[in-house]
Amino acid sequence: MKKRIAVYDITNTITEIELNAEKIFNIATIFNNILGDGESTHSTIAAEIKDENSILRAYHDDKENFEIQNFADKLLSAECSESNGRRKASLREGYLFIRETDSELILLKLEKT
Repeated sequence: MKKRIAVYDITNTITEIELNAEKIFNIATIFNNILGDGESTHSTIAAEIKDENSILRAYHDDKENFEIQNFADKLLSAECSESNGRRKASLREGYLFIRETDSELILLKLEKT
């Protein structure tokens, strides 16, 4: 699997952002600036598969056929209220950046200001 980068605009809906070579380069720069060489000042979470029905388990078990947009769908679902299905007012809209390589999967949400 080659390195893959995807970006989704997360509002009340999900829109995949079309990427050209320049945008991919700029996004790679963002990942490097935020995550760096492991000495980041930003919060990071190393995810573990604890539930056999989790989205991470589905990804891990079939990376080649997994629809990467499922992560954006799951994020939007988590940001919506269970009672009325609308986006929680305390959460900002933003962009979900996904970088996938043979050895890692990184999800990064940057909020709109």
